[in-house]
Amino acid sequence: MVVRIGRAVWATASVLFLVGYLGWQGLLHSPLREELWQLQLSEVFAIWFYLPLAPLLLGALLLRSRTALLALLAPLCIFGAQYGAQFLPNWQLAFSNLTGAPRLRVMTWNMLYASQLEDEFYPEVTKLQPDVIALQEVPYDIERKMVALLGHEYPYYQVQSVGSASGIGIWSKLPFIKTEQANSRLLGCICLRLTLDLHGRPITVMTTHVRGPQIHYGFRRGLFPRINYFSTADQDLIFGALLKQVAESQRPLILMGDFNTTERQPNFARLRQQGLTDAYEAAGWGMGFTYPNPNLRYNWRSRVPPLIRIDHILFSAEWQALNTWTGSLPVSDHLYVVTDLVLSE
Repeated sequence: MVVRIGRAVWATASVLFLVGYLGWQGLLHSPLREELWQLQLSEVFAIWFYLPLAPLLLGALLLRSRTALLALLAPLCIFGAQYGAQFLPNWQLAFSNLTGAPRLRVMTWNMLYASQLEDEFYPEVTKLQPDVIALQEVPYDIERKMVALLGHEYPYYQVQSVGSASGIGIWSKLPFIKTEQANSRLLGCICLRLTLDLHGRPITVMTTHVRGPQIHYGFRRGLFPRINYFSTADQDLIFGALLKQVAESQRPLILMGDFNTTERQPNFARLRQQGLTDAYEAAGWGMGFTYPNPNLRYNWRSRVPPLIRIDHILFSAEWQALNTWTGSLPVSDHLYVVTDLVLSE
């Protein structure tokens, strides 16, 4: 009797989850998406809509509820199609012949104007030994310190100003062949594009820092935060400028930085449509969330676990990813991303 009631309850909960999930997906693919900012905001946290799957599946298996299992089949398959590769071995790499192919380790990190580099950043770089480092929110007064710390290992660097307080920059062990800056402060591409010499072959490396979406929020009863408005309209224009830079770039290409956009939002899909591969999806393990940093030493975000992935490394078809992972330095609210790439063509 108890088992029968449990099956009925679990089947009802699973069917309700299915109805809610399919309804959400239907709204995202309807004209209402462009009209309702709540739907656009839901895409930012899309991965968390799958959170009930785990306990519902476990209960359905334990109770042997066929109805519940059938109800959960569709969202489970969609989750597998979207994120399954991040929980499987890199099979494409296993069957590739990459012997003797040039390899490159790249790193991207939003450093949040960090200035105490000697204690944490420099030891981490020494341990990781990336060939190319892309940084965002680089404070102007730190360039000399960066040169003093990294100059002997990374003699080639370029810093570009952004706004009035910080910049973006690239430090490299590989010599530069060409540098290009694109800095339109009004809804343009804040990009730094360089051509590097990798064992006699020119490669293009780009870094960018896309401004965040428009978010208006307040506090209900003075205590509980509440979002009143969300829009990516400005971001759409910025990504248009970034896509133009990508289309004009010589391949092989690596694009990395803080995109303030998750992997399931439309603007990220626009990058994928340019023939770029997401390094974490290709060779990472797990969800790879990069924001907020749970180890940040100050402000309220130090108590919030990572919730979304907005820092990315993407690459063109000439590359293959060997491994991708994230790491934490408590001086920033972002985690860094590192990937090992091999030039396969």
